[in-house]
Amino acid sequence: MNDITTFLINHWALSGLVCLTAILIGVVEFRFRQFGLKHLSAQELVLALNHDQALVIDLRDQAGYQKGHILGAVNIPVAQWDEKIDALLKKHPQGPIILVCQLGSVSAKKGAALAKQQDRPVQLLAGGIGTWVQAALPLHS
Repeated sequence: MNDITTFLINHWALSGLVCLTAILIGVVEFRFRQFGLKHLSAQELVLALNHDQALVIDLRDQAGYQKGHILGAVNIPVAQWDEKIDALLKKHPQGPIILVCQLGSVSAKKGAALAKQQDRPVQLLAGGIGTWVQAALPLHS
């Protein structure tokens, strides 16, 4: 036990950084779980598209969407959400709804509000579009 204390004292900056990182990870996890929505991996999103007739909504601005998006995703930028979401859901009345944004935080907020209004599943792409890119899955422009 004395060795641990000595290490922590001698490497206080490193120890502090590890503690801060752990706290930040905990806060992020807590916020995601607070919304109570399922977070999908890129592979799970592919399965949902292929087997569940999922509706993928890309919340990024039009420029981000045009740079590259998931095939079949519908673009509703956050600024236009209130105007367009009802009409889109009427056109696609069945299947899960999967929200995608740049990093995953915007979709979590919109998803929590949408889940309260829907009887069908509302899910998120964990980590946003970056997760899709890291999985080496194609983007369409």
